Amino acid sequence: MRYLTSPVVNTTGLNGAWDFDLKWTGRGMLAAAGADGISIFDAVDRELGLKLELQKTPTPVIVVDSATEKPTPNPPGVTTALPPAAPAEFEVADIRPSAPGSNDRGNGFMPGGPGTSGIPMFQATCQNMTMALFAEQLQNLAPLYLTYGVTNATGIEGAFDFTFTYTFAPPAMINQMGGGGREGDRKGAGPAPGGGAPGSLNASDPIGGLTLFDALEKQLGLKLEAHKEPRPVLVIDHIEPTPTEN
Repeated sequence: MRYLTSPVVNTTGLNGAWDFDLKWTGRGMLAAAGADGISIFDAVDRELGLKLELQKTPTPVIVVDSATEKPTPNPPGVTTALPPAAPAEFEVADIRPSAPGSNDRGNGFMPGGPGTSGIPMFQATCQNMTMALFAEQLQNLAPLYLTYGVTNATGIEGAFDFTFTYTFAPPAMINQMGGGGREGDRKGAGPAPGGGAPGSLNASDPIGGLTLFDALEKQLGLKLEAHKEPRPVLVIDHIEPTPTEN
C-alpha cells in the first residue's frame, strides 16, 4: 500500500533543480524491518530536511452537480455517423471461487465492447454502482480525459446498473496519433488532458464517436463541470538548511 494517498504541493519557495538520493522502506515491509525500517516521511525529513504535513488547500476537481431523469435525445443521424461496433473478443479465463473470508466487492467497472480495430471506442458496464463510487472511480476509468479527481454532488441515493460508450481518448490526442478529425470540431464541457481547454467530439466528426463528457451527458444524463473545493493534500512547507544527523 502506498504512503501517499493525497497529492503533494510544494510551498517551500525553493527554486532551481537538485540532485539527491532518498531511501525508505516500503510501507508493507516497515513492520518486518523493525528498527532498520524508515518511512518515507522520516526519510524526507532526516535525509533531505523536508517536512510533509497534511493540510487542506483548494484544488481543481470535477463535480457531477446534476443528473436528469432521462438523457436528452441524440442529434438526428448520430446512429449512422457512429461506426458499427466490432464483434466482442474474449480471452480464455480461469474462474475459481474466492478464498473463504475474502472481502472483495462485487460492484465496479467491467470494461468491454469494441476493441482497437477501426475507431478506438471503450464501453464501460457498471453493476450495483452508487453515484459516490462512480465518481470515485471515474478518473481511473478515463485518465486520458480527467487529470484530477471527481466529486459526487448529485445527491442521488441507491445503486444502479448501466453501460456507456465513448471514444477512448479526446479528439486532439487521437489526431496526434493519426486518428483523423479536426481540432475545430471540439466543443462541449470538461477539461482536456493536461489542463487544456474544454472539449468534446462532435458526432459528425470524421473519426466518429463521443467524448467521455458527451457520453455521460447524453447516455446517462450526468454532467461534469469544473469546480474548486478544499481537498486534503500533503504540503512541503519548509526545509532545513542542513539535514539533521542520523
